[in-house]
Amino acid sequence: MRMIKNMARRSIRALGYDLKQRRPDLVDFLRSRDINVVLDVGANRGQFGARLRADGYSGSIVSFEPASEPFRELMLRAEVDEKWEAHKIALGEIPGRANLNVSMSDTLVRCSHKRETRSHLNSRAPLFEWRKSKLCA
Repeated sequence: MRMIKNMARRSIRALGYDLKQRRPDLVDFLRSRDINVVLDVGANRGQFGARLRADGYSGSIVSFEPASEPFRELMLRAEVDEKWEAHKIALGEIPGRANLNVSMSDTLVRCSHKRETRSHLNSRAPLFEWRKSKLCA
Protein backbone atom coordinates (compact mmCIF):
# COMPACT_ATOMS: atom_id res chain seq x y z
CA MET A 1 0.00 0.00 0.00
CA ARG A 2 2.83 2.39 0.87
CA MET A 3 4.39 1.84 -2.56
CA ILE A 4 1.11 2.77 -4.28
CA LYS A 5 0.84 5.96 -2.18
CA ASN A 6 4.40 6.94 -3.06
CA MET A 7 3.77 6.33 -6.79
CA ALA A 8 0.60 8.40 -6.68
CA ARG A 9 2.38 11.16 -4.77
CA ARG A 10 5.27 11.28 -7.28
CA SER A 11 2.87 11.34 -10.24
CA ILE A 12 0.84 14.17 -8.73
CA ARG A 13 3.99 16.14 -7.86
CA ALA A 14 5.17 15.76 -11.45
CA LEU A 15 2.01 17.65 -12.43
CA GLY A 16 2.89 20.47 -10.00
CA TYR A 17 0.59 19.47 -7.14
CA ASP A 18 1.07 17.85 -3.77
CA LEU A 19 -0.97 15.15 -2.07
CA LYS A 20 -1.43 15.40 1.69
CA GLN A 21 -3.70 13.65 4.13
CA ARG A 22 -6.31 16.00 5.50
CA ARG A 23 -6.50 16.04 9.27
CA PRO A 24 -9.48 17.29 11.26
CA ASP A 25 -9.12 20.90 12.34
CA LEU A 26 -10.94 23.35 14.57
CA VAL A 27 -13.59 24.09 11.94
CA ASP A 28 -14.33 20.35 11.63
CA PHE A 29 -14.62 20.18 15.43
CA LEU A 30 -17.05 23.13 15.50
CA ARG A 31 -19.19 21.63 12.72
CA SER A 32 -19.28 18.18 14.33
CA ARG A 33 -20.80 19.73 17.46
CA ASP A 34 -23.16 22.13 15.65
CA ILE A 35 -21.40 25.14 17.17
CA ASN A 36 -22.47 28.26 15.28
CA VAL A 37 -21.08 31.05 17.51
CA VAL A 38 -17.44 31.52 18.50
CA LEU A 39 -16.49 33.98 21.26
CA ASP A 40 -13.02 35.42 20.65
CA VAL A 41 -12.00 36.95 23.98
CA GLY A 42 -8.87 39.09 23.76
CA ALA A 43 -9.23 39.17 19.98
CA ASN A 44 -6.34 41.55 19.36
CA ARG A 45 -6.47 42.41 15.64
CA GLY A 46 -8.82 39.55 14.73
CA GLN A 47 -6.20 37.03 13.65
CA PHE A 48 -8.09 34.07 15.13
CA GLY A 49 -11.38 35.06 13.48
CA ALA A 50 -9.65 35.64 10.16
CA ARG A 51 -8.05 32.18 10.40
CA LEU A 52 -11.45 30.63 11.12
CA ARG A 53 -12.90 32.31 8.04
CA ALA A 54 -9.94 31.23 5.88
CA ASP A 55 -10.48 27.65 7.07
CA GLY A 56 -14.14 27.72 6.07
CA TYR A 57 -16.02 28.58 9.27
CA SER A 58 -19.27 30.33 8.33
CA GLY A 59 -20.92 30.78 11.74
CA SER A 60 -20.99 33.90 13.87
CA ILE A 61 -17.91 35.36 15.55
CA VAL A 62 -18.18 37.72 18.52
CA SER A 63 -14.84 39.35 19.32
CA PHE A 64 -13.87 41.29 22.44
CA GLU A 65 -10.77 43.53 22.48
CA PRO A 66 -10.31 46.42 24.94
CA ALA A 67 -7.08 47.94 23.54
CA SER A 68 -7.59 50.81 21.11
CA GLU A 69 -4.89 50.14 18.51
CA PRO A 70 -5.63 46.47 17.81
CA PHE A 71 -9.38 47.14 18.02
CA ARG A 72 -9.20 49.48 15.00
CA GLU A 73 -7.93 46.68 12.76
CA LEU A 74 -10.37 44.20 14.33
CA MET A 75 -13.23 46.56 13.42
CA LEU A 76 -12.04 46.78 9.81
CA ARG A 77 -12.21 42.99 9.57
CA ALA A 78 -15.58 42.72 11.29
CA GLU A 79 -17.23 45.53 9.28
CA VAL A 80 -17.00 43.58 6.04
CA ASP A 81 -18.41 40.38 7.57
CA GLU A 82 -22.10 40.44 8.52
CA LYS A 83 -21.62 37.50 10.89
CA TRP A 84 -18.73 39.06 12.85
CA GLU A 85 -19.29 41.47 15.75
CA ALA A 86 -16.49 43.35 17.50
CA HIS A 87 -16.82 44.93 20.96
CA LYS A 88 -14.27 47.28 22.52
CA ILE A 89 -14.54 45.85 26.02
CA ALA A 90 -12.74 43.47 28.34
CA LEU A 91 -14.55 40.56 29.96
CA GLY A 92 -14.08 39.73 33.62
CA GLU A 93 -15.62 38.41 36.80
CA ILE A 94 -17.03 41.74 37.95
CA PRO A 95 -18.34 44.84 36.16
CA GLY A 96 -16.36 48.07 36.39
CA ARG A 97 -13.21 49.61 34.96
CA ALA A 98 -9.66 48.29 35.13
CA ASN A 99 -6.19 49.38 34.11
CA LEU A 100 -5.19 47.93 30.78
CA ASN A 101 -1.52 46.96 30.48
CA VAL A 102 -0.39 46.70 26.86
CA SER A 103 3.00 45.30 25.88
CA MET A 104 5.13 47.07 23.28
CA SER A 105 4.06 44.57 20.59
CA ASP A 106 0.38 44.83 21.64
CA THR A 107 -0.03 41.05 21.41
CA LEU A 108 -0.14 40.76 25.19
CA VAL A 109 -2.80 42.66 27.08
CA ARG A 110 -3.52 42.27 30.78
CA CYS A 111 -6.17 43.87 32.96
CA SER A 112 -5.44 44.84 36.54
CA HIS A 113 -7.66 46.28 39.21
CA LYS A 114 -4.61 47.56 41.11
CA ARG A 115 -3.54 51.14 40.70
CA GLU A 116 -0.32 51.18 38.70
CA THR A 117 1.71 54.12 37.50
CA ARG A 118 4.11 52.58 34.98
CA SER A 119 4.37 54.52 31.74
CA HIS A 120 3.22 51.65 29.52
CA LEU A 121 -0.36 51.74 30.84
CA ASN A 122 -2.62 52.50 27.91
CA SER A 123 -5.90 53.55 29.52
CA ARG A 124 -8.70 52.40 31.72
CA ALA A 125 -10.88 49.93 29.85
CA PRO A 126 -14.52 49.11 30.53
CA LEU A 127 -14.68 45.69 32.18
CA PHE A 128 -17.99 43.87 31.93
CA GLU A 129 -19.13 40.82 33.79
CA TRP A 130 -20.13 38.11 31.34
CA ARG A 131 -21.53 34.97 32.85
CA LYS A 132 -22.85 31.79 31.28
CA SER A 133 -26.41 32.68 32.32
CA LYS A 134 -26.20 35.80 30.12
CA LEU A 135 -25.09 33.76 27.11
CA CYS A 136 -27.55 30.89 27.45
CA ALA A 137 -31.04 32.28 27.77
